[in-house]
This record gives sequence, structure tokens and C-alpha cells, in this order.
Amino acid sequence: MPKIVDHEARRELIAEALWRIVDREGIGGVSVRSVAAEAGFPRATAAYYFDNQAELLLMAIRQSVERSESRIKRENLEDGGLDPFVKAVVELIPTTPKRRRQSTIWLEVIVRASQDDTVRSHLADWDAIVRAGVLELLVKMKAQKLVARSRDLEVEADLLHAVIDGMALHAMTEPRTIPPSRVRELVRCHLERLAK
Repeated sequence: MPKIVDHEARRELIAEALWRIVDREGIGGVSVRSVAAEAGFPRATAAYYFDNQAELLLMAIRQSVERSESRIKRENLEDGGLDPFVKAVVELIPTTPKRRRQSTIWLEVIVRASQDDTVRSHLADWDAIVRAGVLELLVKMKAQKLVARSRDLEVEADLLHAVIDGMALHAMTEPRTIPPSRVRELVRCHLERLAK
């Protein structure tokens, strides 16, 4: 009888191996061979799922995006005032060592996108997912009268997306000057202004 392979479980093991390597050696230590060895698989097994380092990094970002989406969806955004929205937006900003580590991969992929159409396409897709999520948050805020009726939600989504990206970069590169408490304060300040 042929062996039944759980492909999702294998991908998860490969992802966990990738993060361990990033923790120890940084992105430079990530290769199909090193990740396979870390996961305890032959190189051919990892190569079945991922052809090269770029594909491994894309998988890591996809996993990060999915996990952030899942955490945001667990927030009760109905009639809870501004706090759950602040928490949801802060979720998109790297305020912990683990999340900063994930963001270093995002930056690496941004650099590669300038030279690789496939990477650029994936990055554009994830950017669109984040932007759509931001717009969805603003729609829910407006429904609770936390956003002024005169505000154009499409414009505000672009602005909030830019704020998130800018704060993410600062939180990642200068975590001492923009600690988590400051991130929350600035996000709250930005969201409070939307009601005016």
C-alpha cells in the first residue's frame, strides 16, 4: 500500500525549520538544502515543494500574512469602541522580536521583487490583501460611527496602509525609539483623527 503523505504537515515542518535557521543564522543561512537538513528531510523532499530560496521566503511571508489575518479575525470588532481596531492595526506592525524577524524576510523579498517578476507578483498580491484588510477595518469603524461620514474610505485606507508600512519599518529598524507602547499610541492617535 502506498504511503500517504500529509503535504500540509510537511510544509509546516519546512516552515518551522526555516524560522529556526533565520533565528540562528539570518536569511543568508536559508537554502533548500539547509532547510531540508534542519527539518530532517532529504534535500529532494524539500525541493519537491520549493525550488529555491526565493520560494522558501515567499512561503514564510504567506504564512506570516495568514497568521496575522487569523489573529485579526479573532478580534471582536463589533461595538467594542476603538480598542479592538487599535489592536488589529498594531497586529500589522512588528512590535515583538519574532515579528521583527518575520519582517526582515519581507524586506528581503521587497529587494528581490525589483529583479524577479514572480516575487514582485506575490508581493503585490499580499500588499493588496493588507490594503483590503485595512479598508475592511475602516468600513467597520465607519459603521460604528468611529469614522466621520465625510471621510473617503478609499483615501483613508491608502493613508492608513502607508502609516502601517512606515511604522513597521521604524519599529523593525529602531525598536528602542518606537517601542510597542509608542506604536499603540500613534495608531490610536491616527484612528482617533478619523472621527473628526
